[in-house]
Amino acid sequence: ADGAPPPLCMMAHARCGRIIGASSGAAGSARGSTRGDGDETSRSRGGGWSAPEPPTNVGSVCGFEAGRTVWIPLLEASCDPAMARWPGAGGGEWLHRFVARACAFSGEFAPQLCRSLGPRAEETAADRDDRLRAKILIAGGPGGSGEDEDDARRRRAAAFGDAALGDDEDRSESFSSAQAALLHLIREEVSVAPAIDPDAGPDAGPESHLVLCEGTLSYLLDATSRAAGVVEAVASAKLIEESAEVNATAARCVLEECLGIWRVVTEREVEPRIVQTSGDVVSAACAMGLPRLLLALCAAMPPPTGAGQTSKASGPAAAPRLNAERVSPAALADGHPPFPRARPWPGYRVDCIAPLANAMFARPLVCDQVAKLGGVAIVLAATRGEDGDDYLREWALWGVRNLCAGSDVARGEIERMQPQAAADSQQLAAMGLNVEVDPGTGGVRVGSARRAASGGDGGGPSPGAGDSRGAAGSIPGGSLLGTEGARTPAGRAAVAALVAGLDVSRAAGDDDDDAFEAPPNWKVADLS
Repeated sequence: ADGAPPPLCMMAHARCGRIIGASSGAAGSARGSTRGDGDETSRSRGGGWSAPEPPTNVGSVCGFEAGRTVWIPLLEASCDPAMARWPGAGGGEWLHRFVARACAFSGEFAPQLCRSLGPRAEETAADRDDRLRAKILIAGGPGGSGEDEDDARRRRAAAFGDAALGDDEDRSESFSSAQAALLHLIREEVSVAPAIDPDAGPDAGPESHLVLCEGTLSYLLDATSRAAGVVEAVASAKLIEESAEVNATAARCVLEECLGIWRVVTEREVEPRIVQTSGDVVSAACAMGLPRLLLALCAAMPPPTGAGQTSKASGPAAAPRLNAERVSPAALADGHPPFPRARPWPGYRVDCIAPLANAMFARPLVCDQVAKLGGVAIVLAATRGEDGDDYLREWALWGVRNLCAGSDVARGEIERMQPQAAADSQQLAAMGLNVEVDPGTGGVRVGSARRAASGGDGGGPSPGAGDSRGAAGSIPGGSLLGTEGARTPAGRAAVAALVAGLDVSRAAGDDDDDAFEAPPNWKVADLS
């Protein structure tokens, strides 16, 4: 059995080449020139000429029948560890060649091939077409002047069945492990693909050099969204059927492979420009909505809580919890099914942030798109990192760098985030502290409160060190700050300074430098 898959993949590879060659040859004839698409396109392996096939023959290679009888068994065997002892099982090297030919650059068969691998693929496609036709007819209004809306719906229901009535039965596309295996192969081929299509002619347009055609990019965006919706639907369900659990497992694998494809696509070394250049597949994907999809995946989860000791600290040293409503814009939750609210696998946030950060590199239009969608707060929140998402902070910092370099809107939003004043100023003054915020740099300076020249300061007492440290128990000023403690970073810094033993008995102008005596073995230079 291991000897049959390689010839099958070889034959499918050759047929794909002839179908692609027929389309390319027709375009070349219109320009008054002919071109070959490699050895397997214009010439057979045996050295003789092979006739091109019409594009309509793609169904025999990537259609539902071929997917059910050929590609599902091959793809399942290719990822089965028990079949590793037979080199030809699953198609071997020829399976990789077929995927590269059918799905990369001029190969446009990835959507059709991937749909053919799903459970009940043919029935799902037929039902989708019926629903689309029924929707078009229903939107057209009554068929005649004497026909009301109810008669029209019954007439269309007689023609198209339950599809015209809009029944509530779930007929959405399901997922399979074979689809995940195919997407993994596409990911591997994209990672090693050259910068431009080696088979493209010298006068080919920019779209001819996209490592994944626009149809494949559109399908991947849709598959990523649908897979994320299935994962969340099963995770939030109270009762889970066995079939739904199997579908969710396959959907999780498909989602992971789709995000992996977006990651390797955005890591391709293609020089970006303001105007799309040859091979800049990232600009094409971003024009279709890739930044919104990645931001929506991040916004569906709670903000990161920090990594390492930051997430475990308590008291004044603990990092403040971020407001999810400010970090995650509500508009990103519209237009798609609910996305996962919990991490489906370790590193999920990184798989979402890394493609977004790479896509913003030297692409001002993408940076402005991210800023307008509310992505500045999402990227900044990711710089805290989180346990289980290794290098999330580093990827987020890379994204902040690219975002600030390419968008004036993002830079202005970040500049407005710097501290302006301490919201806890009255409570801190009652504790004997003075907090100053530099309006230019946003730096916070904590010192002792200035004593008024007269007996009273009009704003409450100014106790000494003994009063401020003994009135509130273990945390000085805790009773004045309330049960929740300080509300701002400046307030938390002041409380931390008091806990560490800051002496506030001295006036604000007192400096420790004047009372400092250098040890005799130090060399002190006069820099005045």
